[in-house]
Amino acid sequence: MKEKFMKSASIFSKAIIQPVMFMAVTGIVLSICAILKLEFMPQFTKDIGNFIFNILSGGMIGQLSVIFAVGIAAALAKPKYKTDAAILGIVTFMIFLFANNSWLTLTHRLAKAGEFGLYGTGQGTILGLQVVDMGVFLGIMIGCLVGVMVNKFGDIKLHKYLAPYEGTKSVYIILIFVTIILAIAATYIWPVVNKLVEAIVKTTTTTGSIGFFFYGFLNRLLLPLGLHHFLWMPLFYTPLGGTAQIAGHVYNGAYNIWLAELGHASSITSMHPSIGYLANFGSISLPIGIAFAMWKTAKPQNRKKVAGILIPTVVTAFMAGVTEPLEFLFLFLSPILWLAHAVVYGLSLLITNL
Repeated sequence: MKEKFMKSASIFSKAIIQPVMFMAVTGIVLSICAILKLEFMPQFTKDIGNFIFNILSGGMIGQLSVIFAVGIAAALAKPKYKTDAAILGIVTFMIFLFANNSWLTLTHRLAKAGEFGLYGTGQGTILGLQVVDMGVFLGIMIGCLVGVMVNKFGDIKLHKYLAPYEGTKSVYIILIFVTIILAIAATYIWPVVNKLVEAIVKTTTTTGSIGFFFYGFLNRLLLPLGLHHFLWMPLFYTPLGGTAQIAGHVYNGAYNIWLAELGHASSITSMHPSIGYLANFGSISLPIGIAFAMWKTAKPQNRKKVAGILIPTVVTAFMAGVTEPLEFLFLFLSPILWLAHAVVYGLSLLITNL
């Protein structure tokens, strides 16, 4: 049983790392764009940096779910099925989105956008469709589902008159109905998860310095599920993150308060406690430490290759605050290491706050 589990974990780890490698490449370009956007750069270079940065942020980092769906499906499939698995990965992903959106529409449960769009509603827009916001977990789930189904049923043989529909075509027929059921179920299951996260957010705001630890811990821990948005968004932009009166105006949310204090620095005698949600070394020092540890523990003959992957991810985290390219390198390879990372990230907020 243990050997079977370890073998499955190894296969999954190798499958998940393939899409992640392209994130490292994206990190190189994002890093260059971040430099072009620096305050002292000419306006022309700022415009170029912003233009390309927004494209990659939305087209790659913002679409990780569909990338994982296709990448994992193809990586898990046997060699003879890889092309079909990739096609089924994107098709199944789209079926899920349309089924999920259709069921939300049919049951009159589509959320209405507020001041901050769909943030905080438990729903989001993926490829133009409003669906339950499951983050990259959706892509991982779809990719694994397709990969397993193709390997298990890809050799199905039918009567000679039905031969055109055998093999992976039969798998597709099965996937249609399985995916629709999953999409409908998600509309009932995921809101429960969202409410749990919302309850945790309210708890962290009333527990002082310890609350900052739990915020940081959960912020990283929930990243693969896309639920970290439910942590930072209300804390950054709503009264849950704090309320302050500055220069005669009332500001709600940690980020809004921070910007207001910057704009009225001469009249500020002390920083608002909500700065604790923003000020930490999690996106600067930790990536450097993580990258160095991964380079140090790599086999000597692989260190140059490892450094070539790690350096752009660290620069991206440092310059642009985008840590996913680095974190996804080890997230699925070692869940225990990811748990440790979440603890350390939480401690970074606690220590900085103290």
